[in-house]
Amino acid sequence: MKNRPNQPTFPFTIKSCLGLILLYSPVIPVLFFSPLLIAKFFGYYLALRIGITKSNFIAYVILSQVVSAIILYWIIVRRLKLTRTSWTTLGLRKFGGWRAIKYIAGWPLVIIAISILILVVTSLFGVTPPDNSKNAATNLLSGKLLLGLVLVSLMAPLIEEILFRGMLFTAVSAKYSYSYGIALSSLIFAVIHLNPLQMITALIFGPYLCWMYRRLNSIYPGMLLHALHNAAVTLLFFSR
Repeated sequence: MKNRPNQPTFPFTIKSCLGLILLYSPVIPVLFFSPLLIAKFFGYYLALRIGITKSNFIAYVILSQVVSAIILYWIIVRRLKLTRTSWTTLGLRKFGGWRAIKYIAGWPLVIIAISILILVVTSLFGVTPPDNSKNAATNLLSGKLLLGLVLVSLMAPLIEEILFRGMLFTAVSAKYSYSYGIALSSLIFAVIHLNPLQMITALIFGPYLCWMYRRLNSIYPGMLLHALHNAAVTLLFFSR
């Protein structure tokens, strides 16, 4: 779908959106971890002393996400200033509260269907989810749960909704069509999650979030739903 003459040109091209997504994952995380990994490989004392372990891995990931968010924010702000456009172009607009509640409340019905699908797929391939019940109390007391919630429930939704729905979905939809925008943004959204089970969920969650954005004309409800979804998944995982 082409831009209408009276509409401002979208400040990001499809290539620039894909470049920022690539920067977000995996370029910056890999660059963030590489010095420590290289130092540990060569056996330097400091790297061995503070090296990546199960207890501090989430903290490293959160730090890499913070760095990614700062860099992406700076790039986006610069581009918006150069093109004299505002954050509303990326979907950060006001929305109708009651309409948003309806769409947010509808997602649990979809997630039930996804859960059934995942159970069927994992049973067919003989995949057994990891049992973390013995570590549940330790996880809660060590702060892993809090760190996990900060990463996946606050930071990830803010960054990913802007990148995938506010930018990539909008750029592809403006040049081609909504169906192409949904397909490409949702496919890449799934791929960056890497974990097969998360990819299955993301392939369904992505189109739902795109549909919400198109209907509500704002990514704020998507951010809220994304945060609630990630928080629920994190709490279920750490409570096992």
